[in-house]
Amino acid sequence: MGLCLLPSNYQTTFEDEKNRIIAAVVEWGQTDCRMELNIDQFESLVAIKGSDRAISAENSMFRRYIMQGKSAIGLTLDDFLLPELSLTSQKTDGLILDGVSALEFDHFGVWDSGRRCTMTTFKRHLGEIESIKYKILLISRIKGFVTAETDSPKRSLGEYLVLLQKLDATDQTICKGIIQGDATRDIANRVGLTCRSVELRRQKVLDLFGFQRPVEIVKLIVRLEENGLLVGWC
Repeated sequence: MGLCLLPSNYQTTFEDEKNRIIAAVVEWGQTDCRMELNIDQFESLVAIKGSDRAISAENSMFRRYIMQGKSAIGLTLDDFLLPELSLTSQKTDGLILDGVSALEFDHFGVWDSGRRCTMTTFKRHLGEIESIKYKILLISRIKGFVTAETDSPKRSLGEYLVLLQKLDATDQTICKGIIQGDATRDIANRVGLTCRSVELRRQKVLDLFGFQRPVEIVKLIVRLEENGLLVGWC
């Protein structure tokens, strides 16, 4: 594994490595976390947080690129991240601890060279592990360095907010169900529709926002809330 961790240097896709990391952590959890957790083998940044959001496990990539080689065990990341990323970290951790099974979102960061970059982060609730020390699995890797093009969103947050507010009560309830990680049948029961009808309406909402996946709705709500544009929507 090269020391310069850039997209062109990765030997595995993010999706493949996520699956491998999840399998390793779940298997470790089945031993009641007594065995050594070997996550230094992975290319991505990997950490596990407890219910208090403090880091309880980390790999060498995480220490190098987030903590400049130091350990974050026992600490939260709030004081070590960019202010906007700290807010995103708090919001997404909160969603996971409140019951959302998994989230994947893109965000900005600063790489060890000091250059601003885009990153993809995946978080998963570790429901298989009973200990409060191990509740949030975090997996992250760099996508690329920021340019004028990558730093410009397709729509402003204000425009997204207007679109969200124009949704009728049923579609807003469907969106809230997505954010909370509810199954389609549970959302269908809540709004009095069939699962197929909920799926069709969900796709229309995605098309309206120009999104490809439901998780992008979650990302949008987090961005709106952390910018003070949507307080208590859920």
